[in-house]
Amino acid sequence: SSILREVDRLAARISAQELQLAVLQRQLSPPARARLALRQLTRPVRASVGVLLRKVARNGDLWKFLSAQTLISARVLADLTRGSYGAGLLDVLPHSPLLAVHAPAIYAHIDKIAAHVPGIIPILDQNLHFIEPHLDSILERFDDIEPHLPWVLKHIDELAPYCGELLQHIDSLL
Repeated sequence: SSILREVDRLAARISAQELQLAVLQRQLSPPARARLALRQLTRPVRASVGVLLRKVARNGDLWKFLSAQTLISARVLADLTRGSYGAGLLDVLPHSPLLAVHAPAIYAHIDKIAAHVPGIIPILDQNLHFIEPHLDSILERFDDIEPHLPWVLKHIDELAPYCGELLQHIDSLL
């Protein structure tokens, strides 16, 4: 089929590019390789901090925003600890390494995320690996996405594998 041929063609191009990248990386000096590794390691955290900084910039009163977000974050954490969402902190902990790099962006939108935590926790095991690479983009557009989140969570098993593609067309979808 034409789709299978296209998949094969793209896979071959990706393999060739990965080989070319490996050759170039081997040519880098050790300090340059260390800088590249550090940049790749910190890229997700920098993206997440960027989401937070843009949210803070859109907000009028910095201290009011930070205190409100902190209070909501503490309440969500306390509720998770008590198991108030039908699931507890132990259900979230296995995912904490993936979620930790996105903590600034999550914090930026915790005021709206908090209401959806009961629906988010059950989907983590099955779908976080699809969603996590796009989490900062999702959180960047969360104000637009949030009104549709109940529907998204209801259909997450069908939508999650296509998360990246859906985000590319988010404006037309909304």
